[in-house]
Amino acid sequence: MIMTFTMRRESREEVGHRAWLDTGNGGPLTACTLIDISPSGAKLAIDDAAQLPECFSLRLNRYGSPNFSCRIVWRNTRAVGVTFMKAVDEMAGR
Repeated sequence: MIMTFTMRRESREEVGHRAWLDTGNGGPLTACTLIDISPSGAKLAIDDAAQLPECFSLRLNRYGSPNFSCRIVWRNTRAVGVTFMKAVDEMAGR
């Protein structure tokens, strides 16, 4: 069996802390765990990833700032990989 590995364009920082998802439907925020993050995206652990819409906002604190617009690029039952619609540095005002 031949295994291939792809190298990430950007390194990811392991985080492992609580974050919140805002699906924009006026409902309550959904808690998740921010597994890792890079300037272009993140991996999130969530109980029911299949129910998430393709686009949502990721909040690193419950009160909304910083807030990242995300689009799902992959998902399984317990996690999603997202790309940020803008670079983290732009969104953080750096």
